[in-house]
Amino acid sequence: MKKFIGGFLAGAILFGTAGALAATYVATPAGFPVLVNGSEFTSDPPAMVINDRTYLPLRAMGDALGVPVTWNAELNRAEVGTSSLPQEKTTFSVGETWTVDGQWSLTIDSVTATEYRNQFSDKNPAAVYFISYTYKNLGYEDQFGILDGLFLTIDDTVVDSAGVMGYSYPALVTNQPKETPVGATCKAETCIGVDNAGNFMLMVSKYDGTGTKQSAAFSLEVQ
Repeated sequence: MKKFIGGFLAGAILFGTAGALAATYVATPAGFPVLVNGSEFTSDPPAMVINDRTYLPLRAMGDALGVPVTWNAELNRAEVGTSSLPQEKTTFSVGETWTVDGQWSLTIDSVTATEYRNQFSDKNPAAVYFISYTYKNLGYEDQFGILDGLFLTIDDTVVDSAGVMGYSYPALVTNQPKETPVGATCKAETCIGVDNAGNFMLMVSKYDGTGTKQSAAFSLEVQ
């Protein structure tokens, strides 16, 4: 009795690169009807029998069952159906929260322009901004035991409205970031300068408690 392989089969034997297979397979058109959901299945090329097993063309089978079949050229693979996994968000705005599960969450609360200039700074920024942010320790522990909690700064990488790198600017801020234990929240501020006024990007990166680098971008509008 012939065996019918139901569902979706990649069909590499029929339509892939034969050079990847060491064995030799002989394919013959199936001499019997194949029913899909009660209706006879037809395709070009037709269903084939290889080693007493029936194989159906992947895309035609997907069409018969109403399931999309696509080719991902970037990853060099066939994809059947749609992914049930949510797309991970990597760019955030003011008020949105970046969460690294089991490690931390970070929210940029506000961006405010100021006329303040530090007379002792050698920088001459076109604009200076105060940034208020909130972070919470969701389980982060320093793998080296140096810090007593999560310490998160956000001004290492600033890109202004013209694509020019910004910088940390010396100013008196009300709330400094602090080492924050698991379960606690810290509200902090920082000050940056840019050579081109307007909306800007913050790139925030930090190694989590397992030594994995986590990164996110914040596209920020000036209030």
